[in-house]
Amino acid sequence: MRPDVTTAYLELARPGGPFAGLMDRVAIPPGIRARDVRGLLSRPLFLAEEKARRAGADMRFLFDLLVSLPDRLFEGDFAAYGRALGLTEAQISLAGRTRVAEPTVFGRGDLYLRGGELKLLEFNLGSSIGGMEWVDINRALLAAPEFARFAEEHELGFHDPLAAIAAELTRHARRETGGERPLVVLTDWPGSYEHHIESFEMLAERLDGPALEVRSCAMGELRASADGVFLHGAKVDLLYRFFGLKEIAGTAGGFELAEPFLLAHEARTTPMFLPFEYSLYSNKRSLAMLSDERNRQVFAADELAVIDRILPWSRPLVPGEVVSPEGRVDLFDYCRARRTGLVLKPSSGFSAGGIVPGWACDERTWLDTLTYAASHSFVVQERVSPDPEPFREPGDDAISDFAVNWGLYVFGDGYAGGMTRGMPSENDPVIGGVAAMIGCLFHHPEAGCPK
Repeated sequence: MRPDVTTAYLELARPGGPFAGLMDRVAIPPGIRARDVRGLLSRPLFLAEEKARRAGADMRFLFDLLVSLPDRLFEGDFAAYGRALGLTEAQISLAGRTRVAEPTVFGRGDLYLRGGELKLLEFNLGSSIGGMEWVDINRALLAAPEFARFAEEHELGFHDPLAAIAAELTRHARRETGGERPLVVLTDWPGSYEHHIESFEMLAERLDGPALEVRSCAMGELRASADGVFLHGAKVDLLYRFFGLKEIAGTAGGFELAEPFLLAHEARTTPMFLPFEYSLYSNKRSLAMLSDERNRQVFAADELAVIDRILPWSRPLVPGEVVSPEGRVDLFDYCRARRTGLVLKPSSGFSAGGIVPGWACDERTWLDTLTYAASHSFVVQERVSPDPEPFREPGDDAISDFAVNWGLYVFGDGYAGGMTRGMPSENDPVIGGVAAMIGCLFHHPEAGCPK
């Protein structure tokens, strides 16, 4: 029978073993090593292929449910749906201008393993998701002969999200232009692009190829109007934007700055890759609407089975009674009484920004956050303590437990690969932002299968 891959790897990572300090020796692109303050995890992560594919299928299914929420819960009123998420009228109007009849799933789920089963904490949707280039860590490891032998012995493999994105971009661009090698430009909001320029340039280089010409640039280098978007005189066929409604609304004059790009999108002279409506489906209140028992009557039995399997208990933080794991309760009373089993999250945002885990703060901080959240757009979610993953640091024979966030991509029809982030398990951290270490993901056949 097949040995446990993680155990086998850790044995080879003992001091003096072939995998001791391996992550420091392999030729990982400098842009990835410089990406996060905490650096790289000391080993790759391993997940059964079938488990990842099942999660991808569940997320693909959930995406369709999210897209259906305006019709199921708001009688087709997209604006009412946006208000329920806490968006402003200006944000709702902008998102509505870019809606499409059949949205394509394009996202990354942030999942924890709990009791061996994957739970979806957040579902990041739209063109602003990142981390796909970390797949180069996989390639760097396989270029090391000692790891290549290990991968062959354990039948390890990986899915390439960059290849999946390139296929999606090609399909979108050719549908719009009919050209043989469309020009796709990656850009971000002023200030953000300049801060991450190395990552954008690296991503553009990785996506560029025979089927697509891909460049990256600062937003200020583009000239936009209803006639299209132009980069130094060249007509852009598809704009791959990494900014969203939050950046636009949070910047003085942001809507005016975005308007020419909206005009080009509406005229289809230079459409955007994926509309702004994805910001609504990615909103944490949307997932909470799926979890909310008050909405169960609008879902079929097979839909409820997926919701119950992959989503933790979560509710929009609004006054009133809800059904908790302990029965029907007043939501705010329940939050006050069950601090250590709950986490508060802003409805929009990323990289763990604004998240307050009740188990990691004192009573006063929790109550103050509840007071603040009552007048802002927040959700409350049950605490999901991830199964620990063992790590051995270079030069140390001791094993340390880490908490891992499994970032699984789903594009088009299904699963498209993954990345990982991790932190020491002590105090059950919220995994994200610059405090987390980054890593790669390999798949293996199901445990217990004959080799």
